[in-house]
Amino acid sequence: MANPTDSRLDSGRSQVRLPAHLFDWRTGCSVSEQDATPWEDWLKGRGTTFGIHPSGAPCFLDRQRIESFDEYHSHNPYATPGPETETAFSSWRVEVAKGLLLQHAPATAQVLDIGCGPGDTTRALADECQGMQFCGLDASLTAVIDARTRHSRIPFVVGDAFEAPFAANSQDAIMLMNIWEHVTDPVSMAKSLRKVLKPEGVLVVTTPSRFRTENILRALRGRDVSFRSVQHVTEYTVGQVFEQLRWAGFDVVEHHGDPMPPPEGAFLQKLRRATLGAALDGWRKATGSHHSFGPTVFFVARQTR
Repeated sequence: MANPTDSRLDSGRSQVRLPAHLFDWRTGCSVSEQDATPWEDWLKGRGTTFGIHPSGAPCFLDRQRIESFDEYHSHNPYATPGPETETAFSSWRVEVAKGLLLQHAPATAQVLDIGCGPGDTTRALADECQGMQFCGLDASLTAVIDARTRHSRIPFVVGDAFEAPFAANSQDAIMLMNIWEHVTDPVSMAKSLRKVLKPEGVLVVTTPSRFRTENILRALRGRDVSFRSVQHVTEYTVGQVFEQLRWAGFDVVEHHGDPMPPPEGAFLQKLRRATLGAALDGWRKATGSHHSFGPTVFFVARQTR
């Protein structure tokens, strides 16, 4: 596979296709096709706004950050040994996120998917939420090139979630689909995204529950909690995410973390859901706890006034 930072790539093949509302916060100006810097020049530090990769991907990172942030360069670090399980989880997560978007965002919402990776979730949501306009942002150049190749009708951008290159008050909804646990300071990330989110817009966060059932069982056996991925900085309880969002200037208007439905024929999973799951749910309801025992918790938050 060719190195995406290779300056020998032919920048003349570029097809500039920018999403709406791109903005350069360094200059305080909107961004248009005329601001694109050819790839070879961008890698040499000659551009001022953004570089345009031969694939057509607009890139708002300098060469040093392109190389250090490109975690997909050699392989997909989030690929799992069990693709069927991952597909079931991904489909379930999209289904729940779709319901939240349709409930809380306008029918014609402008939606920004932060940390979109190769764009599969972005495309799936776009297919399910007809009428909404989606755009994906990721810091990995390789992932964005892949996303643009396979999902060409959706615009994707290479950029930093802490410096999202979009105009103030331009997004009706921002998706943070399992990126919260990957960054060292999610509060600062959420704060930085406030400026591009409309005052009445929504932030949709999905992140693993630290107290999911498997970790409750591990704790009862005297073992440490497990993380769902070695790439996770840490995983949070529901209460911690509430506190983080509050410090970032958001109010949580809805959250839930119901377990993913067991697949057909999964007798042991269904039995555990009917016994242990029912017991934990009963305890949660009786105590009024907001803990979640499912694999992922979904939060919908709006900016505080």
